[in-house]
Amino acid sequence: PNATLSGFVTAGGEPVVGIMVEVVDMELSQTYSTTTGPEGSYSVTGIAGAFARIIIATDARYLPYFGDTIAIGPDGATFDVELELAPTGIGTLTGLVRDRDTTQPIEGATVTLRLDGVGNWSVTTLSDADGRYSFADVPYGTIRLDAFRMAEPSLDLAGYDFTTIAVLVTPSQPDRIRDIRLRAVPT
Repeated sequence: PNATLSGFVTAGGEPVVGIMVEVVDMELSQTYSTTTGPEGSYSVTGIAGAFARIIIATDARYLPYFGDTIAIGPDGATFDVELELAPTGIGTLTGLVRDRDTTQPIEGATVTLRLDGVGNWSVTTLSDADGRYSFADVPYGTIRLDAFRMAEPSLDLAGYDFTTIAVLVTPSQPDRIRDIRLRAVPT
C-alpha cells in the first residue's frame, strides 16, 4: 500500500508556514520529507508501512516535535500538530569534564553545544587544564552536549570515548552547571 499522511502544523492556533516535516515509516525505516504550505498543511504520499512517526526539527521560534506512533490505514491518515512556542532568552552552561572512573579532570576535551531543533547550529570549546568548560549566551531550550578527547600519544594524552548528554536551559534555570564524565579508551 502507498498511503498518505496529511494534516496541519500550527502554533498558538496560527499556521506554521515553510517548516520541514519528516515522516518516518516505522516498519521500513524510511523517511519522507516535505515543507508546510501557506495554511500550515503538509502531505506525504507513498508510506508503505502501517505505522509512522512525525518529526519536526523546528527553527528557534518553536520547540522541536517528536511525535507518537501514528497508525496508517489503507486510506492513509490525518494528523495535526500543535507546536509549542520556544521560550526566549539566554543563559550560561558551565561544568567540568572528568574521567568516569578516576573522577580526575580532563584537559583538552572537545565539548560541542548543540541546540536541538535548530539545524546545524553549534559552538565548540576545549576544556582547560582544570577540566572546565564554559558557554555564554546559550539560548533557552534543550541543549545537547557532545564531548570526547582524541588520544595524543606524542603528548602522552589518553583518548576518551564520545558521549552525549542533554541539558535543559529555561527561564527558571538560565545558568546551568553540568559535569561530563568520559570513559577512557583502552590503550
